[in-house]
Amino acid sequence: MPLRRTPSRGGRGRVRGFAVGGSLLFAAALSLTAGAPAAAAQAQAVNSVRVWHRDASGSNVSPARAARAGDRLEVSVGWHWSIQVTGQPRVALTIGTTTRYANYLSHEASDGVIWFRYTVQVADNDTDGISIGVNALELNGGTINAPTSFSGVTVQGASLTVDGDSGPPSVAGVTLSGTGTAAGGVFRAGDVIEVRVRFDQAATVSTTGGTPQVGIRMSTSAMTRQATYVSGSGTATLVFRYTVVT
Repeated sequence: MPLRRTPSRGGRGRVRGFAVGGSLLFAAALSLTAGAPAAAAQAQAVNSVRVWHRDASGSNVSPARAARAGDRLEVSVGWHWSIQVTGQPRVALTIGTTTRYANYLSHEASDGVIWFRYTVQVADNDTDGISIGVNALELNGGTINAPTSFSGVTVQGASLTVDGDSGPPSVAGVTLSGTGTAAGGVFRAGDVIEVRVRFDQAATVSTTGGTPQVGIRMSTSAMTRQATYVSGSGTATLVFRYTVVT
């Protein structure tokens, strides 16, 4: 019995039919898409790693300046999907020839980002940029519901240099506030004037030889009063206070 081919249209999953007498026989040519599991795994893998350089107060630092003692190196690790974290995972940083750890700071679950932080120490030194290996993300007894390898990911911001022992801090700014500023900026007896001195790196205060003070010039009397140090050692901002007298 002669066969005649019945044309059909279609894409990958196409069906060809052949007529046999009054019957129609079908032969299906199925096309399967390979590699779907691999694509899904790729979507779940780490897709971004970046080192952020901030000073001790949390402000971003110019890329041209070396990281100093007290500065923060914050590492953000991103995925294409939401992330859940338990415990205290960490990221290993090679600074010079020494391994330091940026410890878990926080995570943005829906955005798929985990933050880690390391505070630069005086002994840290690296003139050609820090290194972060492909297996730098360590669970450290915790869990992350995604692959943790940095393989195939370019680490951004790792070219920064580190000079932990870069000399004493320099004053970056001074702000003045107090309980009397609400009354037209006039301070009265009993009001507290607070002076905040911000440095370009962490400052350590020693009170062994006495408590540091900051002079405040009173415009009406041309007299100088002393605001006494109260807090901030180990950070980039020191706080001084003076109580107004009659």
